[in-house]
Parts: sequence; C-alpha cells; structure tokens
Amino acid sequence: MKRVACTIVSANYLHFAWTLAESFLRYHPDDEFHLLLVDKMPGDFVSRDPRIQVLAIEELGLPAFQSLAFKYDILELNTGVKPSYLKYLFALGADKVIYFDPDIYIFNPVELIYEALDGASIVLTPHILSSTPDKEHVYERDFLGTGVFNLGFVAVAATPQGRSFLDWWEERCLDYCFEDLRSGLFVDQKWINLVPCLFSEIHILRDPGCNVAYWNLHERSLIREGSGYLVNGNATLTFFHYSGYSPSRPDQLSRKLRVPQYIDDTLRTLLLFYGERLHANGADSYQKYAYAYKCFSNGLQISSLARRLYSVSIDQWGDQDPFDANGTFYAAAKKAGLLSKNDQAGQYSTNNLPVDDMRVRTINRMLFALPKIIGGDRYTMLMKYLSFITILRNQRQLLLAGDHQPIT
Repeated sequence: MKRVACTIVSANYLHFAWTLAESFLRYHPDDEFHLLLVDKMPGDFVSRDPRIQVLAIEELGLPAFQSLAFKYDILELNTGVKPSYLKYLFALGADKVIYFDPDIYIFNPVELIYEALDGASIVLTPHILSSTPDKEHVYERDFLGTGVFNLGFVAVAATPQGRSFLDWWEERCLDYCFEDLRSGLFVDQKWINLVPCLFSEIHILRDPGCNVAYWNLHERSLIREGSGYLVNGNATLTFFHYSGYSPSRPDQLSRKLRVPQYIDDTLRTLLLFYGERLHANGADSYQKYAYAYKCFSNGLQISSLARRLYSVSIDQWGDQDPFDANGTFYAAAKKAGLLSKNDQAGQYSTNNLPVDDMRVRTINRMLFALPKIIGGDRYTMLMKYLSFITILRNQRQLLLAGDHQPIT
C-alpha cells in the first residue's frame, strides 16, 4: 500500500511547503511527500529535505500549458492543476493520496484520514460543523459563495470512483478554475459542492481536530495538553490550517479575517510557533521570489483584464505563446488598451472598495441621479446589464473589436 501526501506551491511560498513537509514527515517518515512547484525552477533551488520529491509544473505534461498559465493568475493556476497532480501521483503507483495546502501544519499522525480511505474514495472536510454565532453570519454567507468544503485538504484513493472523481474535477478545473464569485465560480473549491450528489463513496470528516482554521474557531477551543493540543477538550489537534498567515506578523491569525477573533494564550503560542518554523525554513529568502508567469516576455505585468479576455478568445490565437511580447495577442491587447504597468485590481474586492474616494463618490452621485431621469424600471435594467458586462470575461469585444484580425 503506497501512501503519499503532497502540496502545490509557487516559489515565493516554498517556506510554507517545507514547513508542511517537515511536520508530515515527522509523524510519517516511511510515507512519501511530493511537491508540485507551480513556477519556473529557481536557479539556486535546493530541496531542504531529500525525502521531498519535487516536480516543476512544466514537467506535469498538461496540454497547452502556456495558455493555461496565461489565462489563470497565481491562485487559479495553483488550484487548477490540483486534480491533474493527484492523477499524476496515482500514475506513479500511489494507492492513497492526501493533498494539504502549503499553509497547513501537521500536529499529530493523520492515520484517521488514511483509515477513512479504506472505506471511501474521497475524504472532505466542511468549513464548519456548527452555525456561526455572529448576527450577520458572515462566514456562512461567504461559504455559500466560495464552497461548503475547504479544499485546502482533500484525500483520494486510487479506486475506480476516486479516479472518476479526479477526471471529472480535472476537466472543470482546466476550463473554469476562475476566482469569479459573481459567475458562481471559486477556483477548484466551488465545484466540490456537487461531489456528494455525483459520487457515493465519500467520507465527510467531521473530526474537530482536522482543518482547524480562522473560519471555524467559533466552534473549536484549543488547550495545551502535555506536548500537544486538544480541541474542545477531547479531540486531538491533527492539523491546523494557517490560511492567510504572514510570517512578518507572527502573532496575527490571518489577513483574511472577516469577523474579529480573540487570540488567547494557546492560540498565540500556536501562531508564534508556526512563525518560527517558517523563518527557520527560509521565509526571508523565498518570499522575495517573483512568480514566473506574472509578466510578458518584455517584463510588463499581465493585467487581470488581459488574462480574462485571453481566456475567452484562446481559439483566436492559434498555438502562439501568449507571453510573447512580439506575438499577435500582445499586439492586439496593446492596440485595445488592455496593457498597463501595474495591475491594482487585485487589491480590491466588495469588502474593501474605496467608497470614500472622490472619484467613486462622483460616480455614485451620477448613478444615483439616474432613476429621476430614466425611471426606476430602466434604472433596474441598466444595473442588471452592468452586473453582466462588468464581469471581465463578458467583455470579449474589447479585445476583438476594431481592425485587428487575430489568427484563426
């Protein structure tokens, strides 16, 4: 029985991956640990542990990889290749594979997961096991958009149904692994909502010691017990998901917090411990690495708009490399005004829009005056149209309009 654990990471997050591997191999020294590097292999790359088997993304053998790396940003590509990588590990002879996000730390053996795969083909963990107490139910509403199950963890057995699941998931991830909540998409994760409907050999892991994270701390109290930790007084802490953790702010839980979280002494100890391990595993060096698929060949950063419009016009560009600054796509994007030196769009979401910015306030005043001019019904129709057209993938005509003729 060949058991494998794995993670996927870009070079600027390698310190997270080494720390995860370190924690896993401490308890499972006879199992294999694999790492997929979604990046170019750094020239000075050296594995911090010879037991960790590293594969560069271009060696995974994905079809039309350059197109895939261009249409997806760093988060989308890292998550989009997950089922393909698990299939690759099955091809190497793995019987049971556990995927962990790189920002997870293993605090105890994960035998309960491997045992769950004795009777199931797929193991998943829900984000929460009980309702949230805040009045607005912020995280519950978030999960309606981002997915019921957290895909920072998934375990799959090399059974017929396990393989069928990966085939199904891979097809959707390679085509539609966008972070686009308004289109009902959230990278690889949202698709998994359908898994209990489509597949029968599923184990939903409800152990409170698994996948402890900022979004479920309302239901999971942590206490120190000897050399380890207990969750809710009786469950062993198996793995903690440090999602959104920054080693530069070692006593802070997560930059993604949506609801204030009290940090008691136990949680602070866990945070500071993790920060120490990240720094010991090279955080100061790795986080300076630049993502290989961030720019065109001339060094100009690829904007979110350019990626989205490429994704809906791939068939127009033949087999040309979209990263090539001398290529047809670059020329078309430049002519259409889609290129920019900086891409600040990713800094904003519906949670942090600069509503006090004078420009935003001016636009708001103009929009809010419209009902008096065109009437409430037409204003509602306009808002519905804007909600459609402001999804970047629905603006294909921006790229293909005018006298430029793409390759067909």
